Amino acid sequence: MGYGYSHGRQSYPVYFPQFPPAPPAPPAPAPFAAPGPAQQYPSPSPYELYAPYATYPPMQPVAAPPRRRRVLVWSLTAGAAATLLVLTGMGLEHARTPNPAPVLSAADSAALVASRAKILAELPRMEAWIAQDRGLAWKRTVSPEVLSDQDFLKALRSGGGSGGPADLADDPDDIGTTYAAMGLAASSDDFYNADNSSNASGIVGFYDDGSKRLVVRGTSWTPSMEYTLVHELTHALQDQTFDLGSLDSAVRTDDETILTVRAVIEGDAMRVSDDYYDEQTTAWQDAVDADQGSGSGSSDTPIADTYEGLPYAFGERFVAGVAAVGGNAAVDKAFRSPPQTSAQLLHPKEWSAGQLPAPAAVAAPQVTKRRDVADRGVLGQVGLWAVAEADHPKPSDALKLDGWAGDAYVSTDDGSQVCFVDELQFSSATTRTTALAFLARWTGPKKITVTLDGDRHVRLSACQSY
Repeated sequence: MGYGYSHGRQSYPVYFPQFPPAPPAPPAPAPFAAPGPAQQYPSPSPYELYAPYATYPPMQPVAAPPRRRRVLVWSLTAGAAATLLVLTGMGLEHARTPNPAPVLSAADSAALVASRAKILAELPRMEAWIAQDRGLAWKRTVSPEVLSDQDFLKALRSGGGSGGPADLADDPDDIGTTYAAMGLAASSDDFYNADNSSNASGIVGFYDDGSKRLVVRGTSWTPSMEYTLVHELTHALQDQTFDLGSLDSAVRTDDETILTVRAVIEGDAMRVSDDYYDEQTTAWQDAVDADQGSGSGSSDTPIADTYEGLPYAFGERFVAGVAAVGGNAAVDKAFRSPPQTSAQLLHPKEWSAGQLPAPAAVAAPQVTKRRDVADRGVLGQVGLWAVAEADHPKPSDALKLDGWAGDAYVSTDDGSQVCFVDELQFSSATTRTTALAFLARWTGPKKITVTLDGDRHVRLSACQSY
């Protein structure tokens, strides 16, 4: 898709019950390339973008969990500062200008020391719980740090985060231009400004797979800090087991693997931290919920909010579905041989059974002037859903695009206008009709040209002038 994700902790409006384990039937693992540059796994503090609450159709009947399952709220909001630090895979970094951090008071300094001591005291218990829940063994203990705002921001910028997939010579990977051509952002710069505007104040923790550094932000031990630690410690355990650098270096920016791999990584960490949430007291859960409900609204470029949320919104459901098929062993195999398309993320049971292979590649649109190419890739089923529902994301609606059988897009910028063309294939005339009816909420208002070809093919295209 030309995705450019880093990793972070968000929350979304999808309810996932706990699924009982069943005998595993996952696909065979496939090898990955050698490790690439380090990545940071930041945990933005979740804030609310009140999209309609939605549930996916149940995958199978399950008993109600012993405690309430946390309701995940779609949250990437510019006003609340909850997006990610670095757009990896895009070959682009945009300036960040956070507000200066206040000087730490003596009381806050003392609280920081106390928080650090509390974390070290609680760490053995938390590591043991995570290892048992996840079914993996620690190879070495982690030494979390707790930092003030100013020191946390320095640490966040100091290492990792700019690595990831190798740049492809023919893939400039400017997704902002693509969204501008689609009528979803006023310009490429507006997209990136919205995407970056909330970084500094929203990230509350990160794990760096290069330095193995785990850092949380705050001057006091709270349920939210504990919850964040569980999520980030899970990333550390994943790294010790599966080598997150290798996973990142193996994905491509011109297909959907950069989304699907990160959905597995983040979905797994979300599943574990939400399992932990389920076992806490009601008062503890209320404190986490209250902290996560303190945001101030959404971005004025909603596609920026939705875009960064995709791995989280769909990752936990995928991992939960895979675990329902074969427990933690099946999740382990998803790390070793991840899904290739977002259609597979939407149907974990079928993917686990090998019943949903990736479709044949669709030929990319031809462009007259190669120098004008800004971005190329695959939107995929989830990417198409995102452009149609950026304003009011309802993840279950992605199932209305079932029957997606591949696509390829190119966007261009000739200095006076930005354009995109996406060649789409569906499994049948019926699935194409259903998909186009759903996409009409975007293609109609944004004046996207829809051109049918045969029974299953469709071309979407548009240009926007500066």
